[in-house]
Amino acid sequence: MDSTAVLSDIPEIIKREVINKDDGTKEIITFSIDPVTNIKHKTVQLVKQMVFLERKSSAIEERKTNWNKYGKEALATNLEKCCIADNVNFMIGDKYLESKKLEESSKKEESKGAVRKCDFCGGNHMKLSCPVRKQMRQEQKMKDQQQMEMEEENKSISKDGSEIPTWELFKGKRTFLSSKLKERLNKNQELIDQGKEPLSELQFEKLEEDKKTLFIRNLNLNVTEEDIRRELFPINGFTMDKIERVNLVKDRNTGASRGFAYVVVIDAEVAEACAEQMNGKGFMSTIINVETLASKNMNKF
Repeated sequence: MDSTAVLSDIPEIIKREVINKDDGTKEIITFSIDPVTNIKHKTVQLVKQMVFLERKSSAIEERKTNWNKYGKEALATNLEKCCIADNVNFMIGDKYLESKKLEESSKKEESKGAVRKCDFCGGNHMKLSCPVRKQMRQEQKMKDQQQMEMEEENKSISKDGSEIPTWELFKGKRTFLSSKLKERLNKNQELIDQGKEPLSELQFEKLEEDKKTLFIRNLNLNVTEEDIRRELFPINGFTMDKIERVNLVKDRNTGASRGFAYVVVIDAEVAEACAEQMNGKGFMSTIINVETLASKNMNKF
C-alpha cells in the first residue's frame, strides 16, 4: 500500500482550542479540512480526568503472593489473557454511510458461506429449487395425465353401472393387485378369449357368493330350516358351525314349503364338499339334489 495515499486521506488540522471548565472537564475544539472534498469540519471533545482510589490491606497482599490465583506466576498468565480493543476510526458524513454499507454487505457474503451443490443435477443450487428436477416432474405429470386418459378410454362399464375389470385396464398401472382381483381378471380374460362378455364387479361378487351357496331341491314338504341345520348336515359329516344361514323357500300365500332351499356355508371348498357328499342321498323319505348355485348358473356365463 502506498503510504502517501494513506496520509492524503487524513484531515488537515487548522486550529485546536482547549477550554478549561469549572466542573473540572476540558473542551477540545478542533477545526480541520478534508483533503479530498475540501470541506471544513469542527470536532468537539469533552475530556474529564478521573482518579480511582484502591484500598489494599498489607496482610492480605502478603498472603496473595502465595496463592495460585494471585501469585506472581498467575499474574503473568492473567496478563496474557487480557484483551486490547481494536482501533476504531470515526468517519464523518457520507464516508461513514458508505463504510457501513460495505461492512453489512461483507457480513451477508460471509453468512451465505459456500453454496451447496444439488444432489440431483450437480448445479450450484439447492435440490428443492433444481430446474431439471422441476422439468422432469412436469413431464411425469403429463405422462400420468395421458395414462389416465387412456385408462378412461379402455374402461368398460356394465349395465348395472359398475366397472368391468380387465388386464388391459391395469396394463402399465402401478398398483397392488390382490389375489381375488387377479382371479377376477383371469376369469374375464378367459371369457373374452371364448368370445363372451366379461363380468362386472357386482357380477363377480355375486359369483363368489354363489360358489359358497348350496341349492337343495326335492326336499320333503314337511322339512324345516332347523331340520336342515340339525339333521341333514350332521348325518353327512358336517357340523352346524359350517353353516352361515339357511333360507327355505315358502309359498307367499299359504306359507308352505316349496321343496327347495338355499344354504350359505363358510367358504366355497365346504360348499363343494357338501354338494359331493349330499347329492343323491335320501333325507326324510325323498332323494335330494344338492349343487352349488355357481354350477347351477354356470350356463348363463
